[in-house]
Amino acid sequence: MDPIKHVSNTGKINRQAFEQALRHYGLDLTITQIDQLWRFHQHLRQRNPELNLTRIHNFDNMVRKHYVDSCIIDRILRSEGIFLPSPLLDLGSGAGFPGIPLAILRPDVQIILAEGRQNRAEFLTECADLLGLRNAVIHGHRISSRSELTLQPQGVISRAVEDMGATLRRVFDWLPDGGRVIFMKGPECDDEIQNIQADAHWNTRWNVICDAAYTLPHSADHRRLVVWQKQAVTADQEIIRSTDNSRFKLLRGLRQTRNIKKQSVTLVAGDRIVPEWMRIAPDRCEALIYPDTYLRSADASERRITLPENSVPRWTLQRDLFREVDPIGTNGPLLLFRWPEIPSWNPEEQQNEITLLLPLSNPENLGAALRNAAAFGVERVVLLAEAAHPFHPISIRSAAGHQLGLSLFRGPSIRELNSVPGISGKLLALSQVQGTPLEEFDFKTQRDWMVLVGEEGRGVPQELNIPGLRIAHTSGVESLNASVALGI
Repeated sequence: MDPIKHVSNTGKINRQAFEQALRHYGLDLTITQIDQLWRFHQHLRQRNPELNLTRIHNFDNMVRKHYVDSCIIDRILRSEGIFLPSPLLDLGSGAGFPGIPLAILRPDVQIILAEGRQNRAEFLTECADLLGLRNAVIHGHRISSRSELTLQPQGVISRAVEDMGATLRRVFDWLPDGGRVIFMKGPECDDEIQNIQADAHWNTRWNVICDAAYTLPHSADHRRLVVWQKQAVTADQEIIRSTDNSRFKLLRGLRQTRNIKKQSVTLVAGDRIVPEWMRIAPDRCEALIYPDTYLRSADASERRITLPENSVPRWTLQRDLFREVDPIGTNGPLLLFRWPEIPSWNPEEQQNEITLLLPLSNPENLGAALRNAAAFGVERVVLLAEAAHPFHPISIRSAAGHQLGLSLFRGPSIRELNSVPGISGKLLALSQVQGTPLEEFDFKTQRDWMVLVGEEGRGVPQELNIPGLRIAHTSGVESLNASVALGI
């Protein structure tokens, strides 16, 4: 296709022409993602004369060499059996490539846009705000071997011209074992690879796990994607013994919900749940954590669980330190897991399915309710503002890991439900004092009921004034546990 056909009849580049160009180059994007890329493109063109963000000005070249080149990386890596690590640091992000297109394409991956030039860091902040990229964090400082980062990157991506060896030396001290460095290079980079492999010091610390040559669609633009993995130390080589260790601090912090939210990871425990989640979502598994006694104890062969074979890094903690991070006293192994994004609830999108609304603030109660929802085929669950985090370790244990099979959404406060559009005539409240007896209610009258469970101790606010489903019980019991009521 002639690139000029991407332009409208008036010769002006517009949103439609931009979408046609992206699809011409084989990008399968949602309308929302295309809209975000278009707004990014417009802002880039607007700010470029002042900031000199890119020397590519031709429309077709910009689409192919910036947006397509950035987005195609995820597809190539997946074809090689490799998943984008998260958090992923875009080293020397500059005008936002590849970081911003990747953040748009993969909202489940935390992207750190690292740029030491202040005016460009400010531009990246503008873009993240303009596009509503909640998964993008700006690090406005130069990256060095001594860099201190708020989020611990599990991987690095770079399309800078810096020699690969120099980059690997720069990130080695703070990138964890098993961390990956993704290089977007030109086709002639064999010397860089060979120099690292010939270095007696570095060739034992880095291993090439992907070397893929490719050509951008409908062009003669040849590229090379090279992925290095930092060699993970074994349990016999290193044991974490200090409370000052950065990994230990990360794990200990996950006892608090705020850190689970901030770091976008949680700890999964249990001989059944850990291997199950590793099989269901291998690209979300960040590390396996063991106590130093686990692999060498006399009964290890009897209690060791079978884990899927993959390249998840192994961290070993001294027994006393492990006890501080083990959320339920399983004595290992634990899985450091990057939980999926929980989108906002839009009740107007609901069709022919029952939705469960949960305000339960106790993680154990919330987990039990999620387990009941899974057991009875309710796949759509709205977590109201009062609810505990569904991926809190205690919630995971109580739900027996069924969170991953449910469609979870973030909702408003229970006290704001009356003002939410799209729920009129659909909302029902589980009650133990008033309303239609549960056994007499006909759910078949409509299929999009929204069932609200009350808060622990408070129940359903009277001001909501919504129909209730009454669950009968003996007068000697004041009330039922929320998860028990839900199960009934």
